[in-house]
Amino acid sequence: FVAKSPLSEGGLRLWAFADSDDRELSGERSLRADQSERFQGGFAIEKFIDQSLTAAAYFGGSHSDLSDSDQLLFGGSFSKRIGRGKWGMEFAYNERAIDSITLQMLDGRQNRVQVNLDTPVGQRWNLDGFVYYRQIEALDDDIGDGYGGQVEFLYTVRESEKRRPAIRVGYAGEIHMFDSDQLNPRTFAPYLNPDITPAEARDFAYDLVEEEINLHGLKVVIEGRLNDKLAYFVSGAAQYDFFDEDLQYSAGAGLELYVSDRTRLTTGIEYYSAGQTTRSDSGVILATVGVSIAF
Repeated sequence: FVAKSPLSEGGLRLWAFADSDDRELSGERSLRADQSERFQGGFAIEKFIDQSLTAAAYFGGSHSDLSDSDQLLFGGSFSKRIGRGKWGMEFAYNERAIDSITLQMLDGRQNRVQVNLDTPVGQRWNLDGFVYYRQIEALDDDIGDGYGGQVEFLYTVRESEKRRPAIRVGYAGEIHMFDSDQLNPRTFAPYLNPDITPAEARDFAYDLVEEEINLHGLKVVIEGRLNDKLAYFVSGAAQYDFFDEDLQYSAGAGLELYVSDRTRLTTGIEYYSAGQTTRSDSGVILATVGVSIAF
């Protein structure tokens, strides 16, 4: 849920946000619990300094029932237009770490610094990417730190026109490196399944965050409108992971319904053929629903 105020004469805009999730594990698992709920919310302020520069900051809190912990959240960002494109930086303290379902169950948190770039190249190409550094912890214990980046270099085959969708195709790649710390057994023992072996308990950190991802391949995006109030997108990608030496697939689809000038509903579903869980060959399906209201 997101709500935002009108832009003031001084170039200020206020935001309020809230979201919750319910995670459930079935089948073979490392954790004793099979369900976890989390909630977070807060406020943000956005400042339009001039026509090319924007800055923002947010503050909030989060609660997890499994760890029975409350977390302070804050962060900030700025964005600068450069010609037809833009670049920016952002940082986040205690934001959710979503690398795996197991890490989310334990209310994993990360501190992250990121640099973004989104710019046209010529008339039909567009370059969109970011690089980052982060530190991850769960249950107040360090999981490790890592760095990486993601790039999409897409060619516009056709622009959106009336009811005809836009079609973009091109390269999509990402590299992520993570150095896992040796976990304190006493911290995680109360949450681990008593049936797992000592060796599995020692390797528990490797189930939380994948240590290396080296994906490169082809991506297709289709975006359009069904009518004046309903927009949609469909995407698909085939990428080869040079670390795991296997071909991976992903796909997604979503709808945006403009209920009024101030209210927008969104829904989407994503599929990944390889996800980080307690089983390395697990697929992941992610469904989302959201609402945005402007006052």
